[in-house]
Amino acid sequence: MKAANWEELNKPEVRIAVPQATSMDKFLTENVSKAAIQRFLGNAEAIAAFQSGRVEAVCLFHPPLLAARQRLRFGTISVPKPVTSNPSSVAVRKGDAEFVAWVDGQIGEFYKTRKIQAWYEAFLKDFGLDPKAVPPIIKEMIG
Repeated sequence: MKAANWEELNKPEVRIAVPQATSMDKFLTENVSKAAIQRFLGNAEAIAAFQSGRVEAVCLFHPPLLAARQRLRFGTISVPKPVTSNPSSVAVRKGDAEFVAWVDGQIGEFYKTRKIQAWYEAFLKDFGLDPKAVPPIIKEMIG
């Protein structure tokens, strides 16, 4: 199933799997409330629902989608419009404001200079995937 925009998925006949109580679950609830959102305990269960044909789509972040796509050898990874992004995978201890500011600045610079995209593409190649076959992780690069 391909969807150019979220509204194409906002129909009662469209079944979408998502791990429950995640940011993806919140996003779907707010943006495709007419769809049949099916909530699962985790990524593996959501992917299994897709694999078995119990849902037409699964909403996850890139790494588990890429791993599933590679193992299943079917499905399409797409990013419907409007594109949204959420920060993830950074945590620092409270109490050191200077260090937090430095980390925030570094991450911002890596994003602006698109270094994180280059690192991501290197990861994809190491994982045996063609970076051109998957959506980028830099929001502004998504067509």
